[in-house]
Amino acid sequence: MVASDPTASRHGPLAWTAHPLRQEPAWKSAALGALILGFSTLAAASLGGAVYGLISLLALAGATARYLLPTRYILDEREAAWRQLTWRRRSWSTFRRVDRHADGIFLSPFRRPSRLDSFRGVFLRFGPGVDAGEVVALARARVPA
Repeated sequence: MVASDPTASRHGPLAWTAHPLRQEPAWKSAALGALILGFSTLAAASLGGAVYGLISLLALAGATARYLLPTRYILDEREAAWRQLTWRRRSWSTFRRVDRHADGIFLSPFRRPSRLDSFRGVFLRFGPGVDAGEVVALARARVPA
């Protein structure tokens, strides 16, 4: 018996958008906003200038951009692509492991968990309306075992 391709019934790439700011409970987003504004205000007051507060605000917003901004994902037969401010693409052949989590999948270039996973791997967050099982099946079918 020949194993069927899990993507054979679909037409075209699998695409979705995830925006944690809107998907997470409102209290989490409000708490994050309050922390960012609070630390920026504290920086401005303690360092004696609004410029330091602005720098702090930009740094903290940049550090939390994956939460604050929507991310677009596209998976096809050749690669995984995602865009937040710019497009990034990685061929399926660069990945060696697929780990499923409650809110997404983690693609790693290492066969076993490594300390470098967070630097070299990619986390693809599920969005509303995306079939998580289909995403996992596509990734597992394309990532060499």
